[in-house]
Amino acid sequence: MTDDVLLLRRYVEERSEAAFAELVRRHVNLVYSAALRRTGGNQHQAADVAQQVFSVLARDAARLVRHPVLAAWLYAATRNASLKLTRSEHRRRQRETEAQRMQLNDRCDPAPDWETLRPVIDQAMDQIGDTDRSAILLRFFDQRAFSEIGAALNLSTDAARMRTERALEKLRGVLVRRGINSSSAALGLALAERAVTAAPATMVAAITGKAVVVAGPAGFLMTKQAVVVAIVMVGAVGTGVYRWNEIRRTDAHAAAFGREPSVVSARLREAGTTVARAERGAAEAANAFESQKPKTVPAGVVAHDSAGAVIRAVGTWTDAGNATPAAAYESVFWAKEHLDHKRLASLIYLSPWARKRAEEVFAAQTDSVVTQLSIQSPDEFVAFLYATSPLIKGFRIIDETRTEPDLATILSQLELETGRKVFSELKFRNEPDGWRLEVDLRSAELVMGNWRKASGKSP
Repeated sequence: MTDDVLLLRRYVEERSEAAFAELVRRHVNLVYSAALRRTGGNQHQAADVAQQVFSVLARDAARLVRHPVLAAWLYAATRNASLKLTRSEHRRRQRETEAQRMQLNDRCDPAPDWETLRPVIDQAMDQIGDTDRSAILLRFFDQRAFSEIGAALNLSTDAARMRTERALEKLRGVLVRRGINSSSAALGLALAERAVTAAPATMVAAITGKAVVVAGPAGFLMTKQAVVVAIVMVGAVGTGVYRWNEIRRTDAHAAAFGREPSVVSARLREAGTTVARAERGAAEAANAFESQKPKTVPAGVVAHDSAGAVIRAVGTWTDAGNATPAAAYESVFWAKEHLDHKRLASLIYLSPWARKRAEEVFAAQTDSVVTQLSIQSPDEFVAFLYATSPLIKGFRIIDETRTEPDLATILSQLELETGRKVFSELKFRNEPDGWRLEVDLRSAELVMGNWRKASGKSP
């Protein structure tokens, strides 16, 4: 059972707004990018399509828990919603205009670049089979490993690799018939680098809030807390990925990899200096949340006396152990402050899928890198990447929610290096040795994928 199915089931059975918001966060870039291409680059229309798609997802969630590949369903739903929208807005005229533009570009530059592929790639994707399309979506749009593709399509890793290669060749054949010549390798590279465009930072919160209302009795109203957290999380991740792409293109960073881990650490921390820009769109919503936060504590929430509490600044944190979620939270930031990745490794919990992926990436590291970075396990490798991520100036815990006896979510306010205050939400799991920060597959993929790209390793 995939993480997507588990989240969708949580939404259906528990009406979990956090689960639905996570599904939107995971797939909004895929939906928005496909809609953006299908609407000729019209951002407003693409946003409307994305809203419609996730509204249908919320409405039909009970039925879709049985769908094997949610990304494939979302992609098909995006196609249908886009076609419906564009027909109502004279798609034929827009398509003729686009065709004229393509002909002009072809005369100026006959090389098959992304500007040539972009207007037709989705129509070409429509012409291949469902299984082939799922393989391409998982590999090149969703950046999944072949082992994950195999799990989703009920294939072995080698069979998933061959299926993906054949699917890519079929897609190339469709494009050749449209007059676009390219090798399969070049097509795969173009899709991996350009097919998915980051959605606007506020889209996850906006879509989630509206979609669950449209869903009716099976839905729920999104709280201000969830809206603020979703805005902050998407903004931070989107900015971080952009900054990582810059680092990946820096020859000096690639040269430093494997020889001067201190330089790598410095670059990793430098990547966070631009994250604060992503928080600007969330500032007003965050202030509104703080001023309107309920005075009573709902059931399942552990109250923290934070109304008049001040931000706990860096330098005052301690290794508080992990007997409680709040203690583990402070210890995690203490370990980050001291770049103690071994201590941090004892404070994180890798989900089964995240652990499997971490083991694959750790096994691919050279002996020299493992020795220089002093990492001895997949847990320590992930912990090293987290320890060298951007550090904050301070924090204060606002609420601690226990969804289950051994699962907790901590909502806190963070002070960034710029002095701006934002909200954050972290999940903790109670293990035999105490509470640990939960690292899911998406979080692990982000830090490990960026490490591979920055170091010049293949995915």
